[in-house]
Amino acid sequence: MRHTESETQRFCVKWFRLQYPQLAKLLFAVPNGGARNLTEAAIMKGEGVTAGVSDMILMYPTGQYHGLCIEFKTAKGKQTQAQKEWQEIIEMRELQKQYLRTRSPETSRQSRRLEKEIDDEIKRVQEIIHRQNNPTLW
Repeated sequence: MRHTESETQRFCVKWFRLQYPQLAKLLFAVPNGGARNLTEAAIMKGEGVTAGVSDMILMYPTGQYHGLCIEFKTAKGKQTQAQKEWQEIIEMRELQKQYLRTRSPETSRQSRRLEKEIDDEIKRVQEIIHRQNNPTLW
């Protein structure tokens, strides 16, 4: 099973946290998806898990918006009825939160390539820091 939406989401999180480390914890995933047994599903529903809520939320106010809701979709992916209703609720709240659906036929391929570049850069920086903290005697 391919996890194209997940790959894109992981890339976006990594990119955002590198670009905006001071805001890193304000961007978070909403654990609505995935298979669960009936007991776990009932517990999560009781805790407030709500069908249709966007994949990620950025709780950072800018201008007229109090945050950003992000829904990831593959090129062929479609919103469920619950996701459409969630988007409508957000948009009706006088733009209190911006709702963004993102998809691109090239996104998955680009995200894997860019994620590797980011990983390589992180490794390079970690090696530099390690050498600075552990100088050789020769």
